[in-house]
Amino acid sequence: MSGPDPDALGAVLSKAQGSPVTVSGLQRLTGGASQETWRFVADTAGEQRALILRRVPGGRAEDVGDVGGSVMGASVSLSTEAAVLAVAADNGVPVPQVVAVLTPSDGLGGGYVMSCVEGETLPRKLLRDEAFAQVRPQLPAQCGRALAAIHAVDAEGLRDRLAVLDAERTLSVQRSIYDTFGHRSPAFEAAFAWLADHLPEAHEPVLVHGDFRNGNLMIDPEGIQGVLDWELCHLGDPHEDLGWLCAPSWRFGNMDAPVGGFGQRQELFDAYSTAAGNPVDPERVRFWEVMAILKWGIITLSMFHAFASGLDRGVEKAAIGRRFSETEIDLVDALYGLEGATNGAGHPGEGGGDGGAGLLQRSPTAGELLEAVEGFLRNTAVPELDAASSYHARVAANAVAIVARELAEGQSEAALEWGRIGDLLGDDPKEGPESPGFDALNAARVRLCEAIRDGSITPESGALAAHLRANAVAAVGIDQPKYATYRNLPSN
Repeated sequence: MSGPDPDALGAVLSKAQGSPVTVSGLQRLTGGASQETWRFVADTAGEQRALILRRVPGGRAEDVGDVGGSVMGASVSLSTEAAVLAVAADNGVPVPQVVAVLTPSDGLGGGYVMSCVEGETLPRKLLRDEAFAQVRPQLPAQCGRALAAIHAVDAEGLRDRLAVLDAERTLSVQRSIYDTFGHRSPAFEAAFAWLADHLPEAHEPVLVHGDFRNGNLMIDPEGIQGVLDWELCHLGDPHEDLGWLCAPSWRFGNMDAPVGGFGQRQELFDAYSTAAGNPVDPERVRFWEVMAILKWGIITLSMFHAFASGLDRGVEKAAIGRRFSETEIDLVDALYGLEGATNGAGHPGEGGGDGGAGLLQRSPTAGELLEAVEGFLRNTAVPELDAASSYHARVAANAVAIVARELAEGQSEAALEWGRIGDLLGDDPKEGPESPGFDALNAARVRLCEAIRDGSITPESGALAAHLRANAVAAVGIDQPKYATYRNLPSN
């Protein structure tokens, strides 16, 4: 991919600043899947400073954005993003300064130039490195104050450029997207039903960041220096940002610290309430936290769909589909809690088959072959490859390990699930096989989903809760055992 023309970029900055500027050191940064991000040095009469260019991939003309809503939410054009940054800065939100907005005559495509905020965004470093040990306890309160500043922004001048996404609209969009993929999950059906039953009253729409989380915050040892990645900003309920920040996916293993992996909800709520002058409604936050989990699960489905449809056959897209089970266990936890995770519905791995019955056994077994491939990828390929290839080799090794666990444990889990669904639907066990094939089990799952959707079985059902717990524990144990350890779940 050809990068931006440094001379053209220098001309844009010269015009914006009223003095000659030369550009050097253009470097494409990782991250930002939807837009390009380039770091460079701007020299003005011998004075140098680092700047960032955000532009449409390939230097195309500006995209108008998807104000109707997408898997993540509403997306905005880069010119709108720049306009939002400018008004956010005026309201004291810690954001990069917008230096220049590109026009078609600049020949660089759609985008804008902003100041370079120094610090760290990688969550695992922020949560584990000693350099951030002193500031970590302060981050929940800093997040609360930053969000209060965002929600206080006067967005009147942006109303014709930003989508309005309230709770009802967001739920409708996510249901439509979920149904498009044709995937049926009883845990997700229960979550959809719960969300529909707990829709909060309408709230006066305010500016919402839409993706405020650990990973989109530039942090140094003093704290938050910049709130980044505003492409999902919209008008909506301020509790949405609070709930999104508390979603389990952004804790990166620190499950006892629900706010970004570094703090507690009450610390966030107290700081926000003080700064905003309005109390936080914990029940509204809970609604949006459940919505955030559901939305992230649908995002994993969309990535797998890209693989299944042939749009992107990379191993990363295939493997991330198995992260769906993380969101199932998170939804079960959010709706029911995880006390007594199986609740009499069968410990993962108990009964129902011999851990692979019916599979043709040869020596070496399929599991042993997969173990060998995984070992080669991790121990031989990964150390010898460049950074990008090494990453994809690790992803491939994880995918192989998932298949091996499923071969060893999947059939016994299927038999247990089959029995539980039969109990929920009142089926006569004589009418079906004791150890079902995929098609029969999937048909039973669809019937259960339909029963939840039409209200025949409600999310408040204790038997449904027990089934969903057992299913989610089993699935995440096969798909993401490390995540299961974060959750302190029983191992298979």
